[in-house]
Amino acid sequence: MKVFFVLLLVISLLIGCTQNSAKPKVIEEKITPKITSYHVEGSLGKSYELPCISMNEAKSSYTPPDLYSSSAKCILGGRDKDSAQIFFLAGVYAIYDSFRVSDRTAGGARTVLIMNNFNPIEAARKIGYQEEIQKLTDPSTPESKEFCSNIQAIGKPNYHPLYMILHGMDAVMNRIQGDGLIKGYNAKENWAKVLGIIKWCDWK
Repeated sequence: MKVFFVLLLVISLLIGCTQNSAKPKVIEEKITPKITSYHVEGSLGKSYELPCISMNEAKSSYTPPDLYSSSAKCILGGRDKDSAQIFFLAGVYAIYDSFRVSDRTAGGARTVLIMNNFNPIEAARKIGYQEEIQKLTDPSTPESKEFCSNIQAIGKPNYHPLYMILHGMDAVMNRIQGDGLIKGYNAKENWAKVLGIIKWCDWK
């Protein structure tokens, strides 16, 4: 009988340790005396530390945190065209991720990533980049046609959007279900839905 209770105690301790190790680490940050921010370790985290890259160098395995960081580096390096195109690619991938992540509160990751990467850059350095953004949304420009062609060639994201899953309240409250994605979501339909948002591209 004693052996039985000892086994139960050991099993309980093992289960407890497993559960505790699975809990995400929540970081508390005091923004102001009245405002406290809570985020999970790994939230908005990069998978790759990229330099400034062009669309020809972009891969479907690069996440929005990787790409927004790269786009900001392009601005600082004076490569405005590359910055604008990588910025839009990051946005397309972030929207795709927001459609497949089950926690609706996690979708704000895109806005925070943009703020974190681009707010520190002074306005004067972003003028050329903003002009390139306008070209991308004008279907008559070669830049727009080039972007539309490149994004089709790169294709839909090929990574697990942990950066966004960990950004949501489910992660903070330790209630992520399964892999954090909507059950049975259709990747092909999701990608078509996202491309449909880019009105200036002719996908025929």
